[in-house]
Amino acid sequence: MKTLKTQFTPSTRLEVEFISPLLLEEFEILARPATYVSFCTRSIDSRSHDISIYLALSS
Repeated sequence: MKTLKTQFTPSTRLEVEFISPLLLEEFEILARPATYVSFCTRSIDSRSHDISIYLALSS
């Protein structure tokens, strides 16, 4: 399962991708409470930007 979230500011674009390995034929993988998160940032205005990402997780 894959979810993509895109967030825009006037000068940048942030894409956050959440992937959960849901393989129905492999129960051990299906039962894992794991999600992979990836980030991609891009400049919209063709300028250089300092970008920080804060990720906090809890169960």
